[in-house]
Amino acid sequence: MKNHTKIYMKFFGYQIPEDARCEICRAPCQDIHHIHGRGKGMDVIENLAGLCRNHHDDCHNEVINKSTMQAIHDKFMENNF
Repeated sequence: MKNHTKIYMKFFGYQIPEDARCEICRAPCQDIHHIHGRGKGMDVIENLAGLCRNHHDDCHNEVINKSTMQAIHDKFMENNF
């Protein structure tokens, strides 16, 4: 399991990856998305969103822009912390 996935799972208390749900549609989460890119210092919970494959693709194809995804993630964190 990649480090950013471990950080996400630990923060929300998920025991197994199958516990995680897409922050947008609540389908099973398949990817942990870096909202503002990857790299040094970017594996922080504020930058990591759990998404289904479709919504992850939407983020990379800019159907969902970074500011919208950040707002969705912030609300998800507020409601699940």
